[in-house]
Amino acid sequence: MSPQRRRDDVIKRLEAVLQRVLADIVAGRNAKLSFEEHHSYKSIEFDFVTKCHRPVAEPSLTTLALRSNKTLKSFVVMLRIMEVVHELLLSNKHATKRDIYYMDVTLFEKQAIVDRAIENIASMLHVPRTALHVVGTEKSLVAGHVNWKEKGDTIDCMHYLHTGKGVPDLAARRFVRMLKDTLPSLVVLALCDYDPWGLQILCTYAFGSLRMTYDAESLATPELLWLGVHDEDLKKWELPAACFANLTDVDKRKGETMLSMPALQAKPTWRNQLKSMLAGGKKIEMQALSSISISFLCDTFLPDKMAKAQWL
Repeated sequence: MSPQRRRDDVIKRLEAVLQRVLADIVAGRNAKLSFEEHHSYKSIEFDFVTKCHRPVAEPSLTTLALRSNKTLKSFVVMLRIMEVVHELLLSNKHATKRDIYYMDVTLFEKQAIVDRAIENIASMLHVPRTALHVVGTEKSLVAGHVNWKEKGDTIDCMHYLHTGKGVPDLAARRFVRMLKDTLPSLVVLALCDYDPWGLQILCTYAFGSLRMTYDAESLATPELLWLGVHDEDLKKWELPAACFANLTDVDKRKGETMLSMPALQAKPTWRNQLKSMLAGGKKIEMQALSSISISFLCDTFLPDKMAKAQWL
């Protein structure tokens, strides 16, 4: 589908929702907005064909009603942002989530409220967030021997190294997916901390995020391999105590919750690493390896792991 036809399709979907809401208000009915929201792993499942998360066959819906003190504010926020999105689509312009927040600070109050509403609108229309012409602010970094052309521009990097600076945004995930689609033989390795949060970042790249399950197939890279500290390395390298920290109660709760993640049920090697991590009660951040020597990670640890293809 061409960009123009895709944009026209989203405008049509958006206007259909707005017309329905307006018709309900004019007729004296309680106008409502309904959409899928994914707050727990019970609302998603693993697709063994795409190897990504997807919503369950009959997901529960969240409904915001105009005549409800509990949901009125959220209903109004959704309508206001839908108005902004409609203007962006009609004018073929883009805005960041931060731009939208500053369009009505008094109504929105917090950036997080805007972010969630945008995700809910995309879910309601069954389109990726980028189809709304809403983008995130720049966050990820890329460097490497990579050239690519986009919209007539040539982008040149030296050696390719990509970082999402922690939890990856849409642009980071879509870029990695694009690289793998363009270069099918490319081996994609992810270096992350040995803790539940590092594994969460890994899973977001590989299988998609919980809240954006509806767009997982275009964002996830299930071919991704885990390069980093594994349970076996703790004994192999005889890492000193300075490398370790105790898992906090928050870390442990996060890890226990992740054990129910559908994708990890289908990825036993990663799940077993998480179980060992929780059983040992220890975590390691990549920077902590510098306690051995400032260059241990780059000069010793990673070259050894990569030479022996010790990834999961």
